[in-house]
Amino acid sequence: MKTLADPIGEMEMDATDQEMLAAKLAQARERLAAQPAPQSSSGGWQPDTPKPVETGDFAWWRTEATDKTCEGCRRPFVAQVFIHKRNGKTLLDPKLCEPCKAEAEEAEAEAAIRAQVEQRSRPDDPPFIKRLEAGGISPNLYGATLKNFDASENPEARESVRSFVKAIINPEANADARKWLYLWGAVGLGKSHLLVGAARALHVTGYSGRVVVDSSPHLVRRVQSGYGKGDSDQIVDARVSADVWMLDDLGRGKQKDDAVAIISEILHSREGRWTFITSNYMRQGLPSRHEDYETLASRLGPRSCVIVEAKGRDRREDQPE
Repeated sequence: MKTLADPIGEMEMDATDQEMLAAKLAQARERLAAQPAPQSSSGGWQPDTPKPVETGDFAWWRTEATDKTCEGCRRPFVAQVFIHKRNGKTLLDPKLCEPCKAEAEEAEAEAAIRAQVEQRSRPDDPPFIKRLEAGGISPNLYGATLKNFDASENPEARESVRSFVKAIINPEANADARKWLYLWGAVGLGKSHLLVGAARALHVTGYSGRVVVDSSPHLVRRVQSGYGKGDSDQIVDARVSADVWMLDDLGRGKQKDDAVAIISEILHSREGRWTFITSNYMRQGLPSRHEDYETLASRLGPRSCVIVEAKGRDRREDQPE
């Protein structure tokens, strides 16, 4: 069996993905271990009582302790089976002893989780692509992951994003983590790549919370187009209540009063919730984009927000390989 540190099939898992997958497998094992132990006077496996809808009147069935050999460990064990009183048909005839049955259930749970991770890791995984499309994210970023980000010039940025993702996945172990991350820097440094990579890491390992990813200009257009349809409040409320909100390109384009009011309303309502923002502007420079960003710039202070500067070359100037 592959270890957790190995690739799943041909998939190369990022270190963050490996840790989150290991955590999910541990949770699955804990759920199985918490199941009530079977009770039986013979010490063997006790099946559930047959349901009348499936087996007919229970009075037509009797239980019988049977000596069997486990198909897993090849050791003898006592099994209890239901046998029909008239035709002798056997119901719930176990093939495994209790320890082997528990091991098989654990292996089945692990295989199911691994299959989910492998599907979610596909670059074209439909649910993830649909989420990015809904947020107006460029198709050029659909394949972005934390692993394939070139961190040669800026390892600090990727590690900060990884730490942020880990804190979301395991908040109990990161109770003191600041819940906002502000990644800023010039154009072409890979800020959007890291934001999408963080969203993919949460998706791959099946984070159960609701994650919303938005491009700032696209979100403003969506809200504005919903004014006449009555959809605007619903769009805003979905961002306010999301477990994780990722906003790309804060401050991009013309900062009209209405656009600033929309973004500010959402952000001001998300205090204490996981929020990841990218921008071309340092937080102190946001008020230069619009005066109403002054309060937001204060909220982005280091007391509640991890502030990371993206550095390096403009990757858009690189020649294609």
